[in-house]
Amino acid sequence: MQALALASLAALVGCEDKGKISEKGAVQQIAAVVATVDQDVAELERGLPLGASKATTILYKSGDPRDDLGQVRKGLAKVQREVPDLTAAKSTFFALVDDKGVAIRNNLDSDVMGGREIFKLFAGLDAAASTPMARAVGLFPEARIDRGALDAGVGISLDPTWIAASAIRNPEGDKILGYLTTGWSFRRFAYHLQENLRTEEKTRLVDKSDSKLAILYVAVFDENHVYTAPQTPQVNEEALEKLGLAGKTEGNAQPSGVVELEGRPFGWAAARTPKWGPKLGVVLLRSEV
Repeated sequence: MQALALASLAALVGCEDKGKISEKGAVQQIAAVVATVDQDVAELERGLPLGASKATTILYKSGDPRDDLGQVRKGLAKVQREVPDLTAAKSTFFALVDDKGVAIRNNLDSDVMGGREIFKLFAGLDAAASTPMARAVGLFPEARIDRGALDAGVGISLDPTWIAASAIRNPEGDKILGYLTTGWSFRRFAYHLQENLRTEEKTRLVDKSDSKLAILYVAVFDENHVYTAPQTPQVNEEALEKLGLAGKTEGNAQPSGVVELEGRPFGWAAARTPKWGPKLGVVLLRSEV
């Protein structure tokens, strides 16, 4: 009986140690995630104003772009191709918005943005009239995902979108013709950050045959919620929600800890991403295998 008790205690201590090791790993990696966010935003800060300047002749060379929406889609693709930073951008869409803030057409096959009052859905985006690039967070109506059918009691899951905009001006520069906009949804961005980190981890372990790839998840958060990537276990998001990350990261604090998810210890670390947005941040879950 005593031997069994000692074995159980040893297993418990081992589990706790593994959690602390995972936490240490998460703390070390969170800076790399923040750096990726900074790089992604910097690409748009450089590329979007330049793309907007090219859009004057590409998208407005034949008059009102509303007269040929198919040509607008091709024009947006041309703008993206001609600006290296936009070619490399992690955006999930580019869209042309008129001078009143109403979307004309995006570059996707299926356009659900056309005709929508983007500047009303994304408060503050109209600041692009007086600054090289404005940014805002909003929610398209269809971004309210009802998870009730999949997870009883979970209810509505949100997926906000972050959008950046730059003004398109006439050749003389004294009149705004429209706006070039781009962006990504929170959950899609979390997926990009997660896959990027997993790739970096695999590369790091190439020459370490005795090491195993850790289980890694990346999520983003705002002042109200946490948003995990698609296909992430729902328990992950629920556990991260309970941490109160917005409060814990105030003053640029970078908190960390250990949580248990379905019997496995995960270390976590979080940080704000001020270049993306003052109230936005990233959180990393890591578990050693």
